[in-house]
Amino acid sequence: SDNFKSAHYEHHLLLSAIAKADLDDAERIIFGHIRRTRLELAQHPHLFPHRLNKKGRYTDQSRSG
Repeated sequence: SDNFKSAHYEHHLLLSAIAKADLDDAERIIFGHIRRTRLELAQHPHLFPHRLNKKGRYTDQSRSG
């Protein structure tokens, strides 16, 4: 899938930046990768039934409603 190819490419870019000791580039790549991953995972809430509530405690949203 395209998402898998993109993630693989981002990992390659990250390793390349690390190998060159280019911390600025590595930082930009990892922040972008984490953001895109979070946005993609947010589209699948059924994968993560446990969430932190406002008090910082885990709740099981699969049991609600």
